[in-house]
Amino acid sequence: MVYPLTTGFHWGSLDFRWYIEGCCSIPSYANTDSGFHDINRFITLGTHPGTDNIAIPDYVEAVSSGREMEGTTPIQVSQTLHACSDKALQIFNQFPMAAEKELKRTLGDIRAMAYMGKYYAHKIRGATELALYRNNKKEQHRSRAVDEMTQAASYWDLYTNTALNQYHNPIDLNRNILVDWQALRKDVQKDIAIAIAGADFPQEMAPENTVLFIRNPDSDRAQHDLNIIAVLGTKGISIDGRFIPGLGLNVQTVDPGSADEARK
Repeated sequence: MVYPLTTGFHWGSLDFRWYIEGCCSIPSYANTDSGFHDINRFITLGTHPGTDNIAIPDYVEAVSSGREMEGTTPIQVSQTLHACSDKALQIFNQFPMAAEKELKRTLGDIRAMAYMGKYYAHKIRGATELALYRNNKKEQHRSRAVDEMTQAASYWDLYTNTALNQYHNPIDLNRNILVDWQALRKDVQKDIAIAIAGADFPQEMAPENTVLFIRNPDSDRAQHDLNIIAVLGTKGISIDGRFIPGLGLNVQTVDPGSADEARK
């Protein structure tokens, strides 16, 4: 159920517009340089016309206006994805250790797809909470968005680490899409930064050069393994070249001179 639930909600009509296993497409359809469908694209992209799924902008508008909704809400899609994925993992954990190669591969696929389902369940809820925050500025929604995207990043790691044991990476697909699970990890981390920032993104350059490292707070990865994904200035924060003014963020900062060392 992970595939139809996710793609029914986040719809790309052709394979080069949506590749669920990599959360990506051609860059022009993703509206990102890497082709990764970030939290912003999960807000803006519509649903499959054959479903009764309610797109995030329509859901936010209905909530803000008090209008009754007919159809499956983004929250319900997220909840169903959680339920399906949790059930698969529960059943999987009851299986004895498999010795036969084909069975081991099949069970590995089930585990990977369940983790992928958890990733999208958290991402859909996080995107919905972020859209609600942008609409009503209630801090509870931004906080929930950050929490959801942090959990999503953890499940991305579980998903890709499992899949890497079974499949080649990177893989060059039809329609000029190169999917690299490991390289896409930095885009997954950027989603956390976008949720932290909360605001929409004016296209300006940040005035300062203080480096920010943003990561899952439960991660035990060393600082030098992290990606530099944001730059903090005295007037705001720049994420991937996009400037958001007037934000004070509770994240770890380092001197710009440490950037080269961090990249090693």
